[in-house]
Amino acid sequence: IKRAEEIEAHLYLTQFTVDESPDLTLWCYESGLIRYANKSLAQQSAYQISELLLLHFSDLFYEISENEWLQFVSQLKANKPAHFESLLRSVHGKLTPMEISLSLIQYENEAYICCTARDISERRHAEQELRRHRDHLQEMVMERTAEIRTVLDASPLAIMLSMRGIIRLVNPAFELLFNYAASDIIGLPTQGIFASAEQFSDINQRIWSKVASGGVYRGETELYRRDHTPVWAMIYAKALVPGDM
Repeated sequence: IKRAEEIEAHLYLTQFTVDESPDLTLWCYESGLIRYANKSLAQQSAYQISELLLLHFSDLFYEISENEWLQFVSQLKANKPAHFESLLRSVHGKLTPMEISLSLIQYENEAYICCTARDISERRHAEQELRRHRDHLQEMVMERTAEIRTVLDASPLAIMLSMRGIIRLVNPAFELLFNYAASDIIGLPTQGIFASAEQFSDINQRIWSKVASGGVYRGETELYRRDHTPVWAMIYAKALVPGDM
């Protein structure tokens, strides 16, 4: 008798936990007809529990057709988990994004599909806000880039942006001075406009010693145009990000 009482108490606690769970829980027959629904589902859908027991899974989650439901059942019978997102449609037509998990339960030669669903409205809202901020930031970057590009194009000084020893950007004055089209020189090693690798290494070390701590390098050196003719130039160099060359 004690053992039977313990089992009964355990079943009661289990049933109470499912009934009162904040997650939406429902059990369906293989056909998709609803066998059980907890209080959270009734509250979220605005249906009475007695009304829910007359519905099909796809009546609540309208994006899932009856054929798709049967595919989920086959998937579960093959011991493959089913997790997806869908919209819960309430009796009033309100749509709520849900994260859904399905599992298969066998009881007395009858198969049931257990469905738990969690409201992900806040997560979706956060994702939308993140996308909105990201898009806004991208627009600001593009606007700022256009402004910088305008300044560079108008400058009479030859300007080059180099990252990790590779030329990434040049302005029209640079193209004119070195007889290079931007499309031809961007992507080439920076040392290409110096007399030799040794000269570049020496200048690069002197530049690095100044700009690594946020300073500005200033010095004269001999550079070479595309046709290998020399030109003496006053170089001003500064790191856009201190410590990053």
